[in-house]
Amino acid sequence: MNKQPTTIRTYLLRGAFLLSLAFVIVMPLALGQRQPLAPGQRQSADTILQHFKQQAPQQAPLFVPMPPAGVIDCDNQPGIIIHDDGGIENGYSGNPFLVSEVRFVDKFTPSSYPASFTSVCLDFVILSGGPATYPIDVVVFDDDGAGGSPGTLLGELNGQTATTHLFTGGGQAPIWNSYDISSMGLNITSGSVYIGTRYVPPINNVFTSADESGSVGFAGGYWWNNFDGVWSQTQNAFPGYHSMFIRAVQSGGGTPTPTPTPTATPTPGQIVLTGSARRFDQSEAVRLTWTGTTSPRVKIYRNGVVLAKVQNTSSYTDVLTVHGFYTYKVCEVGTTNCSNEVTVRFFGGP
Repeated sequence: MNKQPTTIRTYLLRGAFLLSLAFVIVMPLALGQRQPLAPGQRQSADTILQHFKQQAPQQAPLFVPMPPAGVIDCDNQPGIIIHDDGGIENGYSGNPFLVSEVRFVDKFTPSSYPASFTSVCLDFVILSGGPATYPIDVVVFDDDGAGGSPGTLLGELNGQTATTHLFTGGGQAPIWNSYDISSMGLNITSGSVYIGTRYVPPINNVFTSADESGSVGFAGGYWWNNFDGVWSQTQNAFPGYHSMFIRAVQSGGGTPTPTPTPTATPTPGQIVLTGSARRFDQSEAVRLTWTGTTSPRVKIYRNGVVLAKVQNTSSYTDVLTVHGFYTYKVCEVGTTNCSNEVTVRFFGGP
């Protein structure tokens, strides 16, 4: 982490400027003025409440904006999950000179299963000169990424209109935008999901509001931008992060796929798993294929431990780099229906 030489709370991070309102008050920058970079200093790809020079027209949205949908009570709606304390301390975004897409998501774990989420509340702030409305996407990701990070995109609402409001200081109240996401048909049978927003940072930036009072990383959030191209825990770039101003309404499970006639519950052993191996360099690729599954998601087990939870595509490839015997099986998520076991061995090498 590099820090700019200043006595106020300003951080220059890989991908992130952290700029508190104190910077505007104690050392005001005229709108459009930027501090020069120190010799050898690298621009970063994300931003916290930073003024930028209007060097180019605002980027056109990727999608045609639509009015907000699904207006709900973002404070008292039955089933709403709230991580923040109601007072905005900061806002996070992407550096518009380096990135053309930024995402912010918080982690939401249902209180029971199966479950779904039907509405999302988001808050956005601007500095003077920022747009009063802006197009954003609402996104939901599974927790099947590396180390439990965001992985599979479960649903998205593109080109939604978000109303912004002026950032005036720590503790101000949000002005919520709410969106109906019931059309995503989320059906969560285990684990968590990540819910949040995705947008193109404009030159006169838009910031996703953040709560910085409380334990760091409380909401388990991640962020992503197309400069670094990887999901990272939000507090890695924004050290004060407690939660984003993202709230979600939980309900019962999504609508199941209709079946023409009742069918018996599958019994374990109906899934037939086969495997093949191919050597390359000093590794071995194990190709698993299976039949007999009906669930949309499956778990891949290796030596009795869950290796991955993935969409059911009837195939999966594992790459081995350590010699030994490896035993695999496949199970449908949320059931006890599992396949036979397949064992491969990986020995020797060039």
